[in-house]
Amino acid sequence: MPSRKFLLILLPFLSLVAIGLYLYAGRDSEFVIYGGLILGGIFGITGCYAGYFVSNRIPEAEAELDRSGSSLRHSRQHLMFILRETPLAYIEWNLEFRVVTWNKAAEKIFGYTAKEAIGRHAMELIVPESIKEHVDEIWQRNLRDEGGQKSLNENIRKDGSLITCQWNNTIIKNPKGRILAVASLVNDVTASIKTQETMRIAMEEAQKATRAKTEFLANMSHEIRTPMNGVIGLTELLLESELDAQQRSYLEVIRSSGEMLLTIINDILDLSKIESGKLILSDRSFNIAECLQSSFALFSHNMKKKGLTGRIELDDSLPETVSGDPVRLRQIIYNLVNNAVKFTESGTVSLKAWTEPVTSVRLKLFVSVEDTGMGIAPDRLDSIFDPFSQEDTSPTRLHGGTGLGLTICKRLCSLMRGKIQIDTTSPSGSRFTFYVELQKAPNVRVKEREEQNATDSENPALVNSRSILIVEDNSVNRLVTKRILRSLGYESATVTNGLEALDYLESHPCELIFMDLQMPVMDGFTATQRIRDKYGTEPQIIALTASAVEGDRERCLAAGMDDYLPKPINRKAIESVLAKYADLLQEQK
Repeated sequence: MPSRKFLLILLPFLSLVAIGLYLYAGRDSEFVIYGGLILGGIFGITGCYAGYFVSNRIPEAEAELDRSGSSLRHSRQHLMFILRETPLAYIEWNLEFRVVTWNKAAEKIFGYTAKEAIGRHAMELIVPESIKEHVDEIWQRNLRDEGGQKSLNENIRKDGSLITCQWNNTIIKNPKGRILAVASLVNDVTASIKTQETMRIAMEEAQKATRAKTEFLANMSHEIRTPMNGVIGLTELLLESELDAQQRSYLEVIRSSGEMLLTIINDILDLSKIESGKLILSDRSFNIAECLQSSFALFSHNMKKKGLTGRIELDDSLPETVSGDPVRLRQIIYNLVNNAVKFTESGTVSLKAWTEPVTSVRLKLFVSVEDTGMGIAPDRLDSIFDPFSQEDTSPTRLHGGTGLGLTICKRLCSLMRGKIQIDTTSPSGSRFTFYVELQKAPNVRVKEREEQNATDSENPALVNSRSILIVEDNSVNRLVTKRILRSLGYESATVTNGLEALDYLESHPCELIFMDLQMPVMDGFTATQRIRDKYGTEPQIIALTASAVEGDRERCLAAGMDDYLPKPINRKAIESVLAKYADLLQEQK
């Protein structure tokens, strides 16, 4: 390499020149001459080595510098590629708020090409009239806070359309800390904002529909429960009178049917709760054979009318007493036997039950309901347990139904840690088999419901008492409530709306009020608030409601009522309330 050879010659030559000058300056001194020769040798050798070392290291340094420059150029090119291709708009502004850099995404978002945008002020490009007066303040804040500003702004495109953008701003400084520019990353969030708004509107519509559904169910509940209150209440009162065996049998069927119908109504009203798995099961001891037999016996009259034979077979493995939810168990059996009787024109409807142990304290109760009816089409087997599913045949349309029965059965079985299925091997008709888990209980006799036949003579001190007021607009419900109270030894006064209740209390102090909620002239909520404003915490007010939907109890208590009874009310419920306030009422004797 010429440059390397040149250095090897130049350095010794320079050392010789230096020695020559030194010798010339001290030519008369022998010491200087010898010293110069020695120094010349040293400098010559050193110069050769230095020249050789430098001539070899310079190319390496040049190569390293080339590599560093190449890496720096590559990094810069990579960074510029990222900024150019990123889906976020990248914009650099100088200190006058004019565009310095404008990438492809900025072109796409705002509609201006880089050539059109660079050098122009933000006011000319993307700032709508509505926020122009605030732009200077925002810009100064960015510079003052050294960037790091995030904001959601409305901007304007080249075509005049408005968009919503998410801005992330930061400042760019030189090594000495001087601000050079402001860099912005911009994301067009117009579509996502619109989606969020659409979802918000949809949510509001859904909530509105839910409220409408709740109001509808509350109204329907009120309309259904009001006559049911009369049916069940008067049936209970009749059962307390002197009856022959046949009359008592008929009334027991009426009462049982009414209670079962009420259970079904409750399930329909709380369908959303069932579907969400929030239905709460009770846990109490009951006689399993009695539960199965009484549930099946509900259909004895209908089977007799149709000429059907009813058979029930209970295996010896059934214990006398178990612990669980007898109401829900009855409901499953009711739905299955009801369908069997409904779709069977001749032949037999049978129920079989047996148990299998699960643990030392738990067992599985298996129940099979079989009929000789029309059966189920094979293509309907997969959807038979779906909500509102019905057989799409003439007989099904003839018999009607909500299509919820089997769905409710399936959900209840799941809640009771069980399962239901249809047996497709049955030669005719249909056979449904389900099992539920129950707790074993001691084999003690479960006491039957005790009937009280209290009379006026047994409670003479209460006959003329007027410490109880019934506020109810329905005449049948007034009669039922009044008669139940009388059978328990309490006389009561009645009025038909909240305003009449306020008038009555002016001259007739009361200790206990049974208050209906939905009444003309003045409803129960308003009346309760007026009573609380005037009389304080007394008298005790018990809400009577026929809606019985979720949230009713909370509304009643929030309005100032002390307790809550859903309709149809029965003797046992009223007796429980009276027991709670016995001391208060005893003072009126």
